[in-house]
Amino acid sequence: MRSAPFQAVRDTALNAAGLGLHEKLFLQSMTGGRRGGLTQLPKSTLGQLKGASDDRDLARMSVEKVAPWVEKQYPPTFGGSYFMPKSPQSSEGDNLNLYGRGAGLHLGLGNVQATKDASGNVRVKDIWDVDHTPFENEAIARGEKPVMGDLVEGGPLASRIYHFARRLGTYEPIDVDINIPAQKWESIEGELAPESYPTHSRVVGAFKRPPEEAPFAELTRFAK
Repeated sequence: MRSAPFQAVRDTALNAAGLGLHEKLFLQSMTGGRRGGLTQLPKSTLGQLKGASDDRDLARMSVEKVAPWVEKQYPPTFGGSYFMPKSPQSSEGDNLNLYGRGAGLHLGLGNVQATKDASGNVRVKDIWDVDHTPFENEAIARGEKPVMGDLVEGGPLASRIYHFARRLGTYEPIDVDINIPAQKWESIEGELAPESYPTHSRVVGAFKRPPEEAPFAELTRFAK
C-alpha cells in the first residue's frame, strides 16, 4: 500500500469520488499514507486559510491599537467602549487555528504551524495523525478498540477503520508541508468563517459557530 503505483491508483479513485480534503487525508492515512506528504491545498480552502491568518494578525494587535479604530468607525450606541473578545487565534507562537474554517480545514488540519518569512512567503506545517488520550492508550493496551476522540466526527466507523489499519500495519501519519509564494498569498482574498458546514458526513450533522464567537467575526469583517 505504500508503493507509488498503488497510491497513484488510490488517489485517482479518491479524486474521482469527489471526496473532500479531510476525507482523503483520513483514507490515505489508513492505506499507507501519502508519498511526499501534503504539499498543496485545494484552491477552495485558500480563502479560509487566509481569513484565519488575517484573524490571527488582528487578534494579536493590542487593544490600544484596535479598539480606538473600531470606536471611531463604529461608535458605541450607548456610550462606553468596546472590548476585544477572546479569540482562539490570540495566543503567541506560530499556531494557526483552523477550527470553524470549513470541513476541509476544520477536520483535515485543525491546528497548524503557519509562518511568514521576510519575503512574505507562507509555510504551513503539520502532521496528520490520530492523537491518543491516556485513557485510549490504556484501553488499547488491554486489547480493546475504543472510539477515538480524535475521530469523533467520523463516528464509530472511523475508529473501527483506524484500529483495523493499525492491526494490518497500513496506518501511516501524513506530513503536511505547504509553501505558498508571497505573490500568490497576497492575491488570495481572506474569507469570513462560514456560518455552518457538514462535519460528520455530507448529509448528517452541521457545525455552527457558537454565538460568543460572532462579535470577533464582526470585528474582523470591519477591519479587512
